[in-house]
Amino acid sequence: MNSQTVIRLLKRFKGRDLRSVASNWSAFRRTIRLPIDHLVEELNGPNGKRRFISAVSKALRKRVISDRDVGELDLLYLISYSKSRTWSVYRMEGVTEKRRLPFKSPEQFQKQLEKNLDDYRFKHVVITSMRDEAVWIYVNITDKKKKPFSLGNAVYAVHYFNTDYICIANLKASFRLYVCQALLAALRYNIMTLQELEGRCVKSLMDIVLHKDNQLWILIQKNFIIALNRKTVQRNGDAKSSSKTDLEAASNQPLRRSPSPWKPIFTVAITSRAK
Repeated sequence: MNSQTVIRLLKRFKGRDLRSVASNWSAFRRTIRLPIDHLVEELNGPNGKRRFISAVSKALRKRVISDRDVGELDLLYLISYSKSRTWSVYRMEGVTEKRRLPFKSPEQFQKQLEKNLDDYRFKHVVITSMRDEAVWIYVNITDKKKKPFSLGNAVYAVHYFNTDYICIANLKASFRLYVCQALLAALRYNIMTLQELEGRCVKSLMDIVLHKDNQLWILIQKNFIIALNRKTVQRNGDAKSSSKTDLEAASNQPLRRSPSPWKPIFTVAITSRAK
């Protein structure tokens, strides 16, 4: 089952990006045991992507791929194509004393997150990776031990350690409380609030919430305000509502770092931990 999932994931990659997969996916060296040079050679010729996937498919017939191997590949795909997801922005508050002590490595943060999820007795896979001063987080949860591993249960998150914000994608309502509380404890905060702000580009979302004082930020801000106001019109059915007035009012306001200008949708606190 996992072998078929691996092939489906590899087919999603563009041919030019499979070189990075060959170098960064540890399963090639640890489980599949295919020489990296051989894989890259397959990509250099005609129909390179097809030959690459064919070579992997043949090797998988005699190998057992773990859930962690699949999760790692899924995370690599997410990092390469992060705009394929819609990201929601959460603001974290209530810094604990331990927050003053930085994490020594992504592995330390990963172990803490796994420990927090162990308290809920879920079957889970947790993987982290540092890219561009941000930790990319992959959490796959199965609520019953007998249920098979599924990519549909994956939760993705991106957190820049020098900010109080985290972007999360594909967070199901059934797991939301548990995942948010586990992230809060691992990141050493007490409260997480979902903001009324979402988009495809994580970097742009971070620029917005941090109120970058430049013309690019102002342009992005205007586009987001228009998009959010259009959603409000559709929800309320008020055809007479106009985003122009709100846009002009917002663009005339001074840029500030805090507090967050977006309306919170819901708040999760770590004080009452779910069992």
